[in-house]
Amino acid sequence: MRRNSLLLAPLLFGLAACATVPMVKMPIEVPSVPPVRWDSIRTVVFSGFFLEKEAPGFNLDRALVDYFREAMKTGFKGALIEVPIAWAGADSLADKAFWKGKGGAGEGLLILTGKTSLVQETRKALVGGDRRAIDEGPFGPRNPWSEKRAFVFTLDLALLDSASGEALFRKNYMETLVSENLRQSAEFALSDILGRIGPRIIRSFFGAGRPQERFLLTR
Repeated sequence: MRRNSLLLAPLLFGLAACATVPMVKMPIEVPSVPPVRWDSIRTVVFSGFFLEKEAPGFNLDRALVDYFREAMKTGFKGALIEVPIAWAGADSLADKAFWKGKGGAGEGLLILTGKTSLVQETRKALVGGDRRAIDEGPFGPRNPWSEKRAFVFTLDLALLDSASGEALFRKNYMETLVSENLRQSAEFALSDILGRIGPRIIRSFFGAGRPQERFLLTR
C-alpha cells in the first residue's frame, strides 16, 4: 500500500501544478477557404429570389437583393448588376442546365440567387407557466396567456458559375425572431434577422476569419 502511494504522489503533484498555471483568454480569427476564386470573378449577377411563401406586407425578393448588393461591396470590387430571371419552379436552383449562361456570356460571371420565405405567426404561452385558468376555471388568473409575434426566415442561398450553372456555394439558413411587440412588421423583422446572420454569410463568401477564443498558458 505504501508503494502505491509513493507512485501516485508525483502524478497528483503534477496535476495540481497544472491546475494552478494561470491562463489568458485570447480572441483570434480562424481563416477559412473561400468557396470562390474571387480574383477570377469580374461581375456578380443578382437574379432575384424564388419566394416559397409570400412575405406579408412587403417585397421580400427586393429587400434581399438590396441587402446583398450592398453587403457584397465590403469584399468585392467588381461589377454588381441585376438580371431578373423567371424561375421554372423551386427545383430550378439545383438545375445546372437551367442556370447555364443565365448571367450573361463570357467567363468571370457569378450568379447570386436562392429560395426564401418569411412566415409570420402569433404564439401564445402561459404566463409563468400558471395553469390555474385552465385547471381552476373562473378562480384562476384573469388573463394567463401572453402573446408574441414570431417571424421564421428561411434562405437557401447559392453562388452559381454562370458559364456552367454549377453551384460553387450553397447553404441553408433558418432564423427565428420573436417579439413582444404584436405590431412588429415583417419588414423590420427581416432587418433584425439580416443584422444577425448577414455578416456571417458574407464572411463565408470571402473566407474571412471566424472569431474564436483560445486559452494561453502563462508563467
